[in-house]
Amino acid sequence: MRKLLLLACTLMLSGILYAQERTVSGKVVGDDGEALPGVNVVIKGSTQGTITDLDGNYRLAVPADIDPVIVFSFIGMQAKEVELGQRSVLDVTLEQDVQQLTEVVVTAFGVERDKKALGYAVQEFNSDELTKSQERSVINSLQGKVAGVQITGASGAPGASTNIVLRGTSSLTGSNQALFVVDGVPINNVQNNSGGVLTGAVDGGNSANDINPEDIKSISILKGASAAALYGSRAANGVVIITTKKGANTGGQVSVDYNTSLTYERVLMLPELQNEFGQGQQGDNLGFLNDQESWGDRFDGSERPYGIAIGDPSSPFFNTQRTKIYEALPDNIREFWKIGRTWQNSVALSGGSENASFRLSLSDLSQSGVVPNAELRRNTVALSGSTKVNDKLDFTGSVNYIKQNSDLAINGQGGESPYNQVLQTSRSMSIIEQRDLSNPYNSVDWFYTPFIQNPYYNLFNDSYVKNMDRIYGSFAINYKPVENLTLTTRVGSDVISDDRKRVKERRIASAISPNGSADEPGFIRDEAYTDRQLDANFIASYNYDINQDFNVNALVGYNFNQRDGRDFTASVDQTSIPDFNNISNGAVNPTVTETSYKRRLMGVYGQLDVSFRNFVFLGATYRNDWSSTLPLENNSFGYPGVNTSIVLTDAFDFGISDILSFWKIRASYAEVGNDAPTYLTSSVFFAPQGTTNAIQGNFGRVDFPINGVPGFTEGNRIGNPGLKPELSKEYEVGTDLRLFNGRINLDMAYFHKTSQDQIVIAQAAPSSGFSSQVINAGTIENKGWEVLLATTPIKINDFSWGLSVNYTKINNMITDLPSGEITIGTGLLNYQLKAIEGQPYGVFEAPTALRTDDGRLIVDGNGLPQQAPDPARFGTVQPDWLGGITTTLRYKSLTFSATIDHRQGGKVYSRTIGQIYFNGTAVETGFNNRERFIIPFSVVDDGEGNFVPNTSVLTYSSNNIRQYWNQINNYGEYLIIDGTFTKLREMTLSYRLPKALLAQVPFKEVNVSVFGRNLWIHTPDDNTYIDPEVNSFTGGNQNVGNLTGFEFGTVPSTSTYGIRLRITL
Repeated sequence: MRKLLLLACTLMLSGILYAQERTVSGKVVGDDGEALPGVNVVIKGSTQGTITDLDGNYRLAVPADIDPVIVFSFIGMQAKEVELGQRSVLDVTLEQDVQQLTEVVVTAFGVERDKKALGYAVQEFNSDELTKSQERSVINSLQGKVAGVQITGASGAPGASTNIVLRGTSSLTGSNQALFVVDGVPINNVQNNSGGVLTGAVDGGNSANDINPEDIKSISILKGASAAALYGSRAANGVVIITTKKGANTGGQVSVDYNTSLTYERVLMLPELQNEFGQGQQGDNLGFLNDQESWGDRFDGSERPYGIAIGDPSSPFFNTQRTKIYEALPDNIREFWKIGRTWQNSVALSGGSENASFRLSLSDLSQSGVVPNAELRRNTVALSGSTKVNDKLDFTGSVNYIKQNSDLAINGQGGESPYNQVLQTSRSMSIIEQRDLSNPYNSVDWFYTPFIQNPYYNLFNDSYVKNMDRIYGSFAINYKPVENLTLTTRVGSDVISDDRKRVKERRIASAISPNGSADEPGFIRDEAYTDRQLDANFIASYNYDINQDFNVNALVGYNFNQRDGRDFTASVDQTSIPDFNNISNGAVNPTVTETSYKRRLMGVYGQLDVSFRNFVFLGATYRNDWSSTLPLENNSFGYPGVNTSIVLTDAFDFGISDILSFWKIRASYAEVGNDAPTYLTSSVFFAPQGTTNAIQGNFGRVDFPINGVPGFTEGNRIGNPGLKPELSKEYEVGTDLRLFNGRINLDMAYFHKTSQDQIVIAQAAPSSGFSSQVINAGTIENKGWEVLLATTPIKINDFSWGLSVNYTKINNMITDLPSGEITIGTGLLNYQLKAIEGQPYGVFEAPTALRTDDGRLIVDGNGLPQQAPDPARFGTVQPDWLGGITTTLRYKSLTFSATIDHRQGGKVYSRTIGQIYFNGTAVETGFNNRERFIIPFSVVDDGEGNFVPNTSVLTYSSNNIRQYWNQINNYGEYLIIDGTFTKLREMTLSYRLPKALLAQVPFKEVNVSVFGRNLWIHTPDDNTYIDPEVNSFTGGNQNVGNLTGFEFGTVPSTSTYGIRLRITL
C-alpha cells in the first residue's frame, strides 16, 4: 500500500513539473546562411542551456511560468539575446564579431598563422570563390579580385596559358612568374610551346592550370619579399600557395560531394569590318575572281561568277565556275567560330575518425573549343590521407594524377593558322561554305584562290596533338619529441611527361591546277618533354609562452630542390606518302635534337616570431641558398627579412569600439636572391641542325658524322664564369582597418622593390668572335599602392549587400642598364619590345611614317607615305593601373555576385589590324568611299628642303589607295593601340535548397547555379579590333611570359555561359 501511494505521488509531481515547462527548438546559422554547430544556447540568468548539433539545430526546455530571454553565443560571433515570448520555434542568425574573430591564413611551408600577426600583405580565397564560375584555370578565376597582381590569359583556345605577375616585372630576361606551392611543396609551372608566331605557334598551356579547382580548399597569395623569402630564390616573384581539401573527423561516416557543370562559349570580340566593297583589286571584281582581298568594286547585289573554273575533265563540274550574289556577308568571320562546350564532372569521398582521415576525388573535364576540331580532355585523381599514431607522431600524404589529351589550336601568321586565313578572306566570301572538303571547289586544286589556304583543310588534315601525364604529391611526418617542439620531414615530387605530334598534311596541286603556289610538301614533328622536380624540407619548429605577455615561435629548416628535364624532337620537312603520319615517312633525313638540363638548389633557413600581449608582433627571417647554376665562388648567397605589426585597437582603448573595430599597422623589409637559368656560366656546344648535319667554317663544309663520329660546334654566346645572382630588396608598409564591426574593411599597402644585378644577354664585341655575352647589368624598380576595400552597405534580416573594390598602381622603371637598352622580344616587320634605361620595362620600338616636326605626313612623288629612317617608340606594355569591383547580394538561400575587371593603359601590338588593313576589310579602308583623295594635311619635299602641300591624288583604279593602306599597316602608330579594357568578368546566381526541403531525401546540401564569364567588354575608340588581353607569348618558360603585348592572329577570347549542380551526401 505504501509503495502504491509513493508511485501515485511521483506521477502527480511529474505532471505538475511537466505542466510548468515548455520546449523551444530552432536552428542557428551564420550570416552566410551556413549552419553553426556548437553554439551555446542558454536561458539568461540561469545555467540551463544546451548546444546546437552538427546541423545547427537545438532543443531547450524552458519554464512555462516566465518569459525568458535566450542567449546565443559562439566564438568569433556576436552574442545575441532574443526574447522568447510565446514562440516554440526560434531560428537565429549570428553575425561575425571582428573584435573576437581570429582570421587564419596559410603562409610559407603551409604554416597557418593569425592574420593580425603578419607584417606583410596576404590575400586568401576559399574554394567557393575559386569554383563558382567553373573556370578551367584556377588562376583565371582570380582575375579582377586580387590587388597587386596582373593575371593575363593567352587566348580562348582550349588549354591556353595564364600569366600571373605579382607586383610588377622584376627580371629583364628571367621568368617573372610566381612560384606555385601545393600543400607546402613547390610544383612545376612549365610551358613548352611549339613553333613561332610567324610560322604558326601552338600554346601548350602552363602546368599550374592542370590542377582541378574542385580539389582546392584555399589559395593564399604572398606578394611581398618578406612573405615569400623562406622559399628561396624561386620565390623572388612571389608565391601562390594552394592548400588542397582533406578529410575530416566525420565519426566514421563517409561524405560524398558531387559536382557537375555544363558551359557554352562563344567568341567575345572580333574586329569591326567594312561591308561596302568586295573581292578584287583596283576597284575591279570581275578581273580578279581568284583574289582573296577586298579591293573590288562596291557591292551591287548582282549575280556574279567567283573563284576558279574546274579544269579537270573527269569532274562532273568540268569547266564550270560558281556564281553568287555580289553582296557583303557581315558575319562571315563570326560564323567560322563555333559554339564551344565544356562539361565538367567531379566526385569526392571523404571521411575520418579522431585519429585518421582520407579524401578521394575523381574528375573529368571535356572541352570542345570555339576553334573547329580543337579539343581538350582532362582526368584527375587525387588521394590524401592522414593518421595520428599517438600524441607525438602523425603522418600526412597526398598523391595526384592528371592525364590530359588535347588537339590544340594553331595561332600566328603562318599558313597553318586558321585565323590567319580567315582574316584574309574577302567580305563577299562565305567561310562556312568552305567546310565541306568533299566539294571539289574547296579542294587544294580548285580552291577559289592560291594566295591563302582553306582554313578547314588545315583544321581537318593538319593537327597538333598533345598527350600529357603528370603525377605529383607529398608525404610528411610530424613528430613532437617534447612539449612545444615539432619536427617535420616533408618530401614532394612532380613529374610531367608530355608527348606531342605536329602534322602538316602533304598536299600538292595537280599539274592542271592554277594553285601550285599553295603546294605544301608536308611536315611531321614528334616532341617529347619530361620535367621532374624533387623537393625535401626538414623543419624544426618551437612555440613557447615565456609568460603571460610574451610568446616565441621559432623555425629552422633545410631545403633540397632538384629539377631536371629532357626535350627530344624529331622532324621532317618533306613527306612522301599522304596520310601516313609517321616520322619515318620523310622524303629527307629527319632532323633530331635532344636537350636536357639539371639544376640543384640547397638552402638553410630560419624564422623567429615574437609577440607581446598578442598585439605587438615582430618577425625575422634568414635564408642562405647554394645554387648549381652559378659559378662556385658566387653560388652561395643569403638574404634577411624583418616584419612587424601592431594591433592598435588591442594596444589602446580609443573609446569608440562600436566605430573602430580593428586597426593594425604593419611594416616589413626583405631581400630575395634569384639564381640564373642553366648553363650560362660557360659557352655551350651543340650539334649542327638541318638536313645537312654540317659545320660551315673557313675551310669549307664538314659533314657529320664522319666514320660514326658526331661533330659539335660552339654556340655564339660567351658564358660568364663570374656570374652573380640577381638580388631584390623590398620594403612594405600597410594598414588593416575595420569599421562598424566589419561593415567596412580597408587593407592598404605601399611597396618599393628594387631588383639589381640583372642577368641579361648583351651584345658582345665583334672582336670576341661571339655575338652575345651573359652579364650582370641593370636594375628594375617597382613601387606602388595596393588597396582592398570590402564593405557591407546593407545588412537587414535575411538580406545583405556586399561590395569589394581592389586597386593597384605600380610604377615600373629600369633605373640602370649599362648598355642603355636591350631587345627582349621581336615581332613581324621589325617591331621590337625593349628594355631601355629610364623607361618602364617593355617599350615598343617600331617603324614609323616620315613626318614633319608638327606631325604632318611627308609623302613621296606619288602621294604615298614614306618610312622614316629611324624607328620610333610607342609606349610601354605596363598598365597605368588595375582595378576590380565585386558585388554580392544575398537573400536567404539565394546569392548573386558579379565582378568587373579593369585595366587602364599599356600598349598592345596587333597584327590583326595590319592584316585587315592589307586585305582591305578594315572599316578605315573605306575612307572617302574609296573615291579619289589627297592624304589630309600631307606635305611633299620641294627638293630644296622646304615642305609644301601635297597635291598628288590617290585613286582606286590606279591601285595607290590600296598601296596607301598597305604601307601604313607597317607603321607603329597604326598597329600599336591602347590596351585599356573593362570587362564584366564574372556573374553568378546560385540557390541553396533549404534544409526543410531536404529532410525526406539523403542529401545534406543541394546547390544549383547559373554563371557566366567575360560577358561584356569595352575598349577605347582606337581599338575596335581585338580583346587587348589576348597575348601570343604568354607562358611560364623563362622570358616567354615577359613578352606581353603581342597579338598575332591569336584565337580570340571567349564569353562563357553555364549551369552547375552541386550535391553533398
